[in-house]
Amino acid sequence: NYGNYPDPREMLGKYGGDALRLYLMGSPVMKGEDILISEEQYRNQVRGLLLILWNVYNFFVANANADKWISKVKNQPFGFAQGKKSKIESQNILDQWILSRLYGNVKNVTKALERFDTVDAIGHAGILFIHDLSNWYVRRIRDRVGPSAPNDQDKKDAYQTLWLVLNEYCKVLAPIIPFVTEEIYRNLTGEESVHLASWPTLNKSLYNAKLETDMDNGMSLASVIHAFRKAATLKVRIPLRTLAYKGPQQLSDEARKVVEDEVNVYKLIYQGKSKEYTVTGDTNEKNQDLAAGEAREIVRRIQSERKKLGVALNQYITVTLLSWPKEHEQWIKKQALIKDLRVGKIFTVSA
Repeated sequence: NYGNYPDPREMLGKYGGDALRLYLMGSPVMKGEDILISEEQYRNQVRGLLLILWNVYNFFVANANADKWISKVKNQPFGFAQGKKSKIESQNILDQWILSRLYGNVKNVTKALERFDTVDAIGHAGILFIHDLSNWYVRRIRDRVGPSAPNDQDKKDAYQTLWLVLNEYCKVLAPIIPFVTEEIYRNLTGEESVHLASWPTLNKSLYNAKLETDMDNGMSLASVIHAFRKAATLKVRIPLRTLAYKGPQQLSDEARKVVEDEVNVYKLIYQGKSKEYTVTGDTNEKNQDLAAGEAREIVRRIQSERKKLGVALNQYITVTLLSWPKEHEQWIKKQALIKDLRVGKIFTVSA
């Protein structure tokens, strides 16, 4: 031992077996090339897939429990009625999109593993899909789930979709990260083991190439608008009334609505084709809804305080504030589950 690589036993104890498997199976050594073993790369595997997957799972479980969402399958806390594991009747574009992405992901990972290409399998499973799942789908369904969500059927569709995605995703990840997937799968399904489950066979009708292209364009436009806001030092919590955009393709109405919610713009107006997405618009106060921005900031502060206090997601609270925009009072109370909103000199939150 020349001390030029970390002790594998220490790495196993610190980061776990799944991180080691991810690191090695996704490395050039699987193709007969040299490998530089480093602790930083171990950490990247934990942050890049394992932690994100666990956070998505925790998000689902916390909200499903708070809403007391119960499966139609007897004795299972989550899930679908039998016979509906490969499709969902949701009309929500986000649900349809992530299921289409799941179909393609399962197909690509399966092909990669069949030719023993674990590097490609981890690239599809780890880098591409998990980031779409976490950074776009879960971000955009936060207002659809939880005790303050307004539409009960839409909420159920979101839970069912995310349950199905986690369930099938764990199956294709199980050969690579057997321990984390086992924990998640067993709790989601009540079944004995993910390693005894059949390999996913999803319904091809889930795949929608046009929708995936539309959503890819939406994500590209959202990124440009976020950069536009940052350059103007305009926080995302403050709604803009209108912005105009140009790009290779006009978004569908459904995808445009998803982007508007993501970037907090009331109306995005298409102004014609260009090679890349660009946005123009005023950032002055006339084009800002400052009262709505203040209400959002108040809710953010309250939710942060709820988290510090360890208040349950479905528990109502009492809040004292110096002031708040009266036209948004009911929205603030609903979003933060406030039973009593009082005026006072000191900001307080109590259960």
